[in-house]
Amino acid sequence: METLGMILFVIFVILLVLSPLLIYYFGQKRLTAIVMRVNDSIEYAKKHGITLIDKLNSLPLKGKFKLVCVNGTNSYDVAYTGEMKGFKYTLCNDYHRYRHGKGYDWDYYTYCVLEVSNLEKRIAPFLIKPENLYVALDEAIFGEEKDIDFAEDQEFSKNFILNGVETDVRVFFTKRIREIFISKKDFKYCYEVRGKTMLVRLGKYLNGEERMCMLETAVDVFTQLIENAK
Repeated sequence: METLGMILFVIFVILLVLSPLLIYYFGQKRLTAIVMRVNDSIEYAKKHGITLIDKLNSLPLKGKFKLVCVNGTNSYDVAYTGEMKGFKYTLCNDYHRYRHGKGYDWDYYTYCVLEVSNLEKRIAPFLIKPENLYVALDEAIFGEEKDIDFAEDQEFSKNFILNGVETDVRVFFTKRIREIFISKKDFKYCYEVRGKTMLVRLGKYLNGEERMCMLETAVDVFTQLIENAK
């Protein structure tokens, strides 16, 4: 028992000594990856003639879209802007900094905002996120709205957390609408629709090709939502 105790003590001391080095190493590795994605996004825009804005003063979504964090500060940069298949788009990074205990913490997001000028059909406002243990716990503890499940569609219900006015959302989310999101589930995007605008979010920065994949997916989803709306 004494030998086991000594071994455990030595392991504890080694971890205590190495932990700051490991935190620094993985922190630097993460920062390097972020810088590489940002630089790739800039070069991709220049190469493909995409309108690039280094820094946006604001993105008029805060307070309107629940996917945009309202606590702390948001810095929007490396923005692609333009039109695709009748949609105006803004695709940008968001560096979100906020208070955490006595210090600060931060998150990295990529946003894709689509706007359509003319929408004759009504799309019920909704927010949909891929479901995992962390998101499920967060929704259970802090969520203001309950997850809307479909007893007849377990594949959809186990893969997504869906929020909105339940009576409206249940009518809008027909089998065909649910199939649209099931077909895109591997991307792990969050979607929110309010009127003529759709916001798509992913919790990391993307390189140029990944950004265009997000944009094309967003356009495809919004197009199908409009086509299937009543």
